[in-house]
Amino acid sequence: MDQGKTNQFGKREYAACIRNREVIACPVGALAFYLFYRWHRGGEHFPDFTSRRHWYDTYLLKGKDGHHEIAYETQLDWARRAFASAGVVTTKITHVPRAQGAREAETRGAGGRDPGRDRI
Repeated sequence: MDQGKTNQFGKREYAACIRNREVIACPVGALAFYLFYRWHRGGEHFPDFTSRRHWYDTYLLKGKDGHHEIAYETQLDWARRAFASAGVVTTKITHVPRAQGAREAETRGAGGRDPGRDRI
């Protein structure tokens, strides 16, 4: 990647993606299947990536079409349904993944904190 808002000096940047070996639990695979269906089976035209202005208003989670975002109420409703079906009880429906990701990283040994500090 050599262009973008955060790369103003043309320096080469790299990105990575990690997939889960368990297909059913892999968010990368789920995203790939979703996009495959959307563009190859759902009839939506594949975005033109030649210039940002061509694709910048295309939403990943689309509403009526790819240029309208999904309504917040719709996201909230589906998140509530997913948590209810899994037996998860929480009041912070849309922010649970943010906090849980940090907890999961810490559980699996990701560092960055002083081990002598008390937990919050």
